[in-house]
Amino acid sequence: MIEMNLEELVDKASKILEKEPRLIHFPSQGKVVFVGDTHGDLDASQQVIQRYLKKPNRIVFLGDYVDRGSYSEENIQYLLELKLEHPEEVFLLAGNHEGFMVKEFYPANFWTSISFEEREKYGLLFSKFPFSIATQNGILALHGALPDLKSLEEMNWIELGDGNWDRIVWGDFVENEMDILGDLWGR
Repeated sequence: MIEMNLEELVDKASKILEKEPRLIHFPSQGKVVFVGDTHGDLDASQQVIQRYLKKPNRIVFLGDYVDRGSYSEENIQYLLELKLEHPEEVFLLAGNHEGFMVKEFYPANFWTSISFEEREKYGLLFSKFPFSIATQNGILALHGALPDLKSLEEMNWIELGDGNWDRIVWGDFVENEMDILGDLWGR
């Protein structure tokens, strides 16, 4: 992998991510590996890549690359570098931990450990992450819950911070009003 400073990494990754829609459609050829929250677990991300990054496989990381783990910055930088090297094989979806600049939450050890300038750079970059992947055999992958839309294509016009964004990246279901930890969407 090529070592680069944060500004260069963010700039190059932004150019790739700006070309991706919020809803990415995959063709039916090849296998897709879906990877849940890595939360600063660089070793887990590396193991997934070593095991599954071979054509025609695609690897979809479903969000939450930072916070909780000890190597948040290293993990997200590793994944961004992979995205640069393998833009058609590695996909990084938005999760709630990438949305700190839109909707603050705590604990957020990654976000509180970096400078304000770095927060702005990462926040702008993460705002460009796609929301979901749809496969031709009917799989829809995203970080949280399903948005309230008439068609999946409407996902391309969801604004950061609105109710559907909340559902996609947070998606915390609750059973009743007494559960104050989640948003009231029900099941």
